[in-house]
Amino acid sequence: MLRSAVAILFGIIAGALIVALVEWAGQQAFPLPAGVDVNDRAQLVAVIEQAPLSALLMVLLAWFFGACDGAMIAAWLAPSRPWRHGSVVVLVLAMMAVVMLQRLPHPRWFVFATPPTYLLAWLIGSKIGSMLHDRRRAGIAR
Repeated sequence: MLRSAVAILFGIIAGALIVALVEWAGQQAFPLPAGVDVNDRAQLVAVIEQAPLSALLMVLLAWFFGACDGAMIAAWLAPSRPWRHGSVVVLVLAMMAVVMLQRLPHPRWFVFATPPTYLLAWLIGSKIGSMLHDRRRAGIAR
């Protein structure tokens, strides 16, 4: 039980860190316009409405890589049932994305692209993590 909780916790932390890192890289590539107050919701809504497609795709990539890596780590470290551990991590990260989508309005296409992004991340991350898990359990070093 404790190992399951640790695997899930490590997956969530790693996933959130990857999301933050990729979103930071996106903010470096597509900085906010000068004078925008990030604490002003109205200004942020206006920026999102004007944001280029590539900036929004960077956010989707951040969510994809974070969920994929988090699921992979949780599945790899899981004592058993690696797919379930990956699922929990992806669900937690997806709930964080839903909160973000509710806080700030995003384009409709972005909202519809979010669930397939998380589904694909879950499938890929859990599959890779499950393979690593099986190799670890079998004692295969390489």
